[in-house]
Amino acid sequence: DEWMKMARDMMARGEFRLAIRALFLAMLSNLSLRELISIARYKSNRDYQRELRRRLGAQGDLPGLFGESVSIFEEAWYGDHVVTDETVGRFSANIERMKLA
Repeated sequence: DEWMKMARDMMARGEFRLAIRALFLAMLSNLSLRELISIARYKSNRDYQRELRRRLGAQGDLPGLFGESVSIFEEAWYGDHVVTDETVGRFSANIERMKLA
């Protein structure tokens, strides 16, 4: 997937904030391909969370992992938080767990 390739490139350059953004977009893309969300320009991250909960209910770990990933992304992208390789690693691990859920 192109977003994952971009994330790896950004991580290799030490651009961890951009890597988180690419990973976030990869996550949305994956959920859309699995027909768990439908991507729309007007939707907020909370809209995606609600849509995922509505489609899955309380099944499995996916809604919780998605919520945690949204928090990591928002702190990194919109907040004034330092993004490290550890942050990117945590986000990447969530994506891998979400693929299996």
